[in-house]
Amino acid sequence: MRGGLAGYTALIIVITIQPEPLLTPQFAVERCSEIVIGIVCAIMADLLFSPRSIKQEVDRELESLLVAQYQLMQLCIKHGDGEVVDKAWGDLVRRTTALQGMRSNLNMESSRWARANRRLKAINTLSLTLITQSCETYLIQNTRPELITDTFREFFDTPVETAQDVHKQLKRLRRVIAWTGERETPVTIYSWVAAATRYQLLKRGVISNTKINATEEEILQGEPEVKVESAERHHAMVNFWRTTLFLHSGNAFLAVDGLDFR
Repeated sequence: MRGGLAGYTALIIVITIQPEPLLTPQFAVERCSEIVIGIVCAIMADLLFSPRSIKQEVDRELESLLVAQYQLMQLCIKHGDGEVVDKAWGDLVRRTTALQGMRSNLNMESSRWARANRRLKAINTLSLTLITQSCETYLIQNTRPELITDTFREFFDTPVETAQDVHKQLKRLRRVIAWTGERETPVTIYSWVAAATRYQLLKRGVISNTKINATEEEILQGEPEVKVESAERHHAMVNFWRTTLFLHSGNAFLAVDGLDFR
């Protein structure tokens, strides 16, 4: 390509200087300057107008989602207004679904994000697990509020604003569970902490995009992919079976009267 461009440039200069051979140096400098300016413009256009990677947005959402998960558990332990909990729960489900879409875009963007793609698949499942355990913590207090002891109520009363705050709280929470013992820890909180710890480990791997280590591989092998079914699909299936049942019932009734459709 470079040889072709050089030959083409030399040909243009030779043709241009035919009337005035003494201007050869000037034409050569001008032509080379045009080439350099063209290359610089192409590079600038590529930097300015090429689509930006979604990776940084994924990294930010992973951090923000972890904070939101912790805040949902705080709401559930406080056992406050059900509508507030429902809204927070619904928002987290939507954000988890959106993160799954971002994972698909990242996977199509470049093959170098293959490791991040594997981790994000497992993070999707872990995020849904965290939501489920938080809501279970809320629901069990409807009948047995004494299961959530004052130790955990006071612990989750500390506000968090950043992923670093959550990291510190999870570290302390694991110490509290080790001190109180697994039997004295509500199973929903114990499961939530385990899922949050795995989420945190995989999140670091996504951000750094380093080689998957043995601990991460064990997590990835143990987390099945969970898909959120839409409400529309659920209603469509209900309508399908309802219609099928009515048709078969009607056909059977008419067959008894000797009026079978067939």
